[in-house]
Amino acid sequence: NFPVLGRIRYISEKIGPELRQYFFANDNEGKPFSRSDYKNIVLAGKYKSRMTSFGTGKDYLEGFYIQNTMFPLQATELHIDHTEFISTFLYHIENERLFSREEYRKSAQVDPFFLTDEHAVVLGSILKHPFKIKRLVGQSGM
Repeated sequence: NFPVLGRIRYISEKIGPELRQYFFANDNEGKPFSRSDYKNIVLAGKYKSRMTSFGTGKDYLEGFYIQNTMFPLQATELHIDHTEFISTFLYHIENERLFSREEYRKSAQVDPFFLTDEHAVVLGSILKHPFKIKRLVGQSGM
């Protein structure tokens, strides 16, 4: 009974995005967390993948936009805050197939990979309470 249910988990993870795209709710719906929020948490927690995309699937008011910088800094040019480390477990995938996945957990000390205050991305710098993003942000060129 358990092996069948365990394999269904991996199948649903593989084909879930396609099913949701064509038949069910989109990635921004869902309670208490949207599917995209859940995916970001799982990737950061299990696989230490903290690179995030920057953009939105939401409709905002017309006239609001985010202006890209013409000469962005490379990751090697940024100053990373290495003062704190976190004890955690990382998952390593050895073999991933459609119906199964071979992975194992490994204990690790990881840095949260936060940018220093001088290199944090600031949204709304002229506002009373600007929003600071202290992690790396990647954006597609599309």
